[in-house]
Amino acid sequence: MKKTQRGYNTTLRGASAKRKKQLLLENKLKELLFKKQSGLCAKCQHILRPDWWDKHEIVSRARGGDATDEKNCILLCRDCHIKITEHRETADLYPEWIQGWEQDEIETCERNKEAKQ
Repeated sequence: MKKTQRGYNTTLRGASAKRKKQLLLENKLKELLFKKQSGLCAKCQHILRPDWWDKHEIVSRARGGDATDEKNCILLCRDCHIKITEHRETADLYPEWIQGWEQDEIETCERNKEAKQ
């Protein structure tokens, strides 16, 4: 059994070299985006608190997006990120929706999508 940094026993393996490299690239990207966005949420423009923001991938990794591509990522406050992930299908159909949404737009987009089906 392996000991963690805090001295606890664990059966979990540490991160692979590939995963460590990925995390390093993502952390550098977060710093770059934070400076680029002047420390503001890309959606609501509120100041990003260190414990209350997330990196959002516009095109998710599952759909072929790159988590380390500056053009594919934005920083959002936790509230805005939750709204986007709750309405992921709408955000995927209308990427510009991320930049400016209102509740009416969410409902309209969802109705339009249903009408197309």
